[in-house]
Amino acid sequence: MNPKIHFMRKIALSVLLMTVLVCLLMEPSESKPKQKPKPKPKAKRTAMKQGYAAPKSVEVKLGLAMMYDWWKPAFIKLENGGTGNIQSKNKKTIYDGSFMMGPSFSIRIRNTWKIGLTGLIGLSKNQFKHSTLAMEASYLYPVIPSSFIDAYIDIGSLEARRYDADLTVERSIHKYFNLLFGARFNCNDGEGSSIRFLYLNPFPVNKTTEEFFTWYVGPSVGAGFYYEVKGFSINIGVSALFQFGIFYLERYLLNPGLYVFNFISDEFYLAHVSIGADCNLKLAYFIKRIRLEVWVGGRYIILPHIAVADIGSAYNAVYKNGWITGEFEQFYGVMFGAAYKF
Repeated sequence: MNPKIHFMRKIALSVLLMTVLVCLLMEPSESKPKQKPKPKPKAKRTAMKQGYAAPKSVEVKLGLAMMYDWWKPAFIKLENGGTGNIQSKNKKTIYDGSFMMGPSFSIRIRNTWKIGLTGLIGLSKNQFKHSTLAMEASYLYPVIPSSFIDAYIDIGSLEARRYDADLTVERSIHKYFNLLFGARFNCNDGEGSSIRFLYLNPFPVNKTTEEFFTWYVGPSVGAGFYYEVKGFSINIGVSALFQFGIFYLERYLLNPGLYVFNFISDEFYLAHVSIGADCNLKLAYFIKRIRLEVWVGGRYIILPHIAVADIGSAYNAVYKNGWITGEFEQFYGVMFGAAYKF
């Protein structure tokens, strides 16, 4: 082979190889298949990411409740001589309040249910003072002997200690409104005395001493309004209140001419039902730093009475059974207290 041709072939082969190499170097490298971007996890709308603590599913409060009350019993007419006489005129009856205190407990479940229990004990007694003009008819007076009918002035006083217990259940039906269910128990015991100045009796001064006991129990149902902003809250509730009650009074008449009867008491026993209203108002503020709620409020109860049974006086000739029907019991209370939130 001609050396010149052989050399030209080498040159051509070298150029071809160089051309192929340059083409390979200039060709863009094959890109990897793009992976689909992973979806970003959805931001959890947790209360922690929004800067405040998540609400607890169960919230408990334990505290101390106090109340100053004014109480007008439905049976006060029997105490001040307004009933059980032929004629009577109550000149005055003074009602003094009492101070009560006791524990309170509540539990809230998922902002839907709230259950509360409060018990109050009277640290002081309710005081009642009266003066009455009346005309009575007593089976005892002919024993002296004396007139069957006599007129008198009665000046007396009575004191009573109260005990209250309230169970409340709230069911949220709206952001601001609740259904209210509950039960109330109340009992009172007391004692009193009076001086009677008789006109026709040969022993013109009598003294009476007495002890009484009464209790109420029954359910309630109603509706409430609740609003809260920046730690402040207002709670208003109005409920129909149903109560069954017992009133028992034991009275001794002390008269020098009736010495034999001075140790025999006159007893009164009344059973009744009451259908009325229970109204509550509560204003509260939650101190977040120390987890303490302080509150103030008011309560008003009115209970018209209906007699169910009446075992009346053994000595009073004009005592009318069932007289308590139509009589009203009223209760006013100013409440305040504090509770620690767990």
